[in-house]
Amino acid sequence: MDIVKKGKKGDLSVSTIIIIIIIIATLIVLIAILASKGKLMTEIWGKGPF
Repeated sequence: MDIVKKGKKGDLSVSTIIIIIIIIATLIVLIAILASKGKLMTEIWGKGPF
């Protein structure tokens, strides 16, 4: 199961785009989780970490 397929530029570009989309989506999810935790902490303690 090679993520990056060698020999075909089409497969390489498609897999690369998919990897980039997955990374961006993961970052967005992590930021959303951190933001929601920050809001939750602000509501509980009355002051946020930022």
